[in-house]
Amino acid sequence: MYWYKKIWPLLISSFIFLVIALGDASVINLWNIIHRIPFLASLHGPSRFIIAFNFFAALIIGYVLSKIEEKKKIKIKGKNINSSTIVLILLFVITIDLLLVSWPLYGNTFDIIAPAIREEPPNMVIPIWSSNPLISQYPNFLQNLGTIDCYERVHPPIKAVPAFIDTGEKYAKYIGESYFAENNQTQDIIYFSPNMIKIKVNYKKDDVKKDYTLVLNQNFDNGWKVKDREVFSYKGLIATKVNSNDKIIGFYYLPNSFIYGLIITIISLIAGIYFYFNSEKVMSMLKVVDG
Repeated sequence: MYWYKKIWPLLISSFIFLVIALGDASVINLWNIIHRIPFLASLHGPSRFIIAFNFFAALIIGYVLSKIEEKKKIKIKGKNINSSTIVLILLFVITIDLLLVSWPLYGNTFDIIAPAIREEPPNMVIPIWSSNPLISQYPNFLQNLGTIDCYERVHPPIKAVPAFIDTGEKYAKYIGESYFAENNQTQDIIYFSPNMIKIKVNYKKDDVKKDYTLVLNQNFDNGWKVKDREVFSYKGLIATKVNSNDKIIGFYYLPNSFIYGLIITIISLIAGIYFYFNSEKVMSMLKVVDG
């Protein structure tokens, strides 16, 4: 608090985020207000805001340590002690404390035996409905099983159909991972990744002149695309129109928000690099504009 006049914005910011992180445990419940904001409403717990508190607290601590170093010598009980020595001792104590707190956690990290990975069928993840996704979600993933009711706060409405329930019961409405909506004829997935799925389109001899709706058993989101054609929602699933000229259809996930963010990032990096190498020139230009 000795330097509070210099760092009061950091002190206030860290206090605000600490109060938010405490949630219902704090006298001033800022979490109830924050949680009503549309985007932040997806956060299921106030404890996530402790990250922002840690950030501002780290800046405060860094500032204070720098001030201690500037003093060169500090008198403690009549003895002059080198300030760098004090800083090193503090950092050493903090490091030991972090190790003592964190070490027990590592003891429970690597004692889980991973289940055997399924090898069949190739290039596919079989969707299932889990009776307890909080426990089985990761083991399912290791077995190439997709948990439809997975623990996730931000996701599109669940419309994908499971192949079976983890109790072993088959799901009656399951058709396949890819099929024609008109006749439920299943199609072969030849490549699968989280953001790209390729399907080999097969037709019956009598149906080659017809257009079909190719359905992918994945929850629809506006970010899914297919080259040179529209992707739309079919009963909440990803779909597009195909005809006899199509042999392989590739669905890929590339939302416009990612493209906009990438453009902004590239422009910011270029501007940052330019400012770094021309900081004096830029500052002189700003002074002229301010004058």
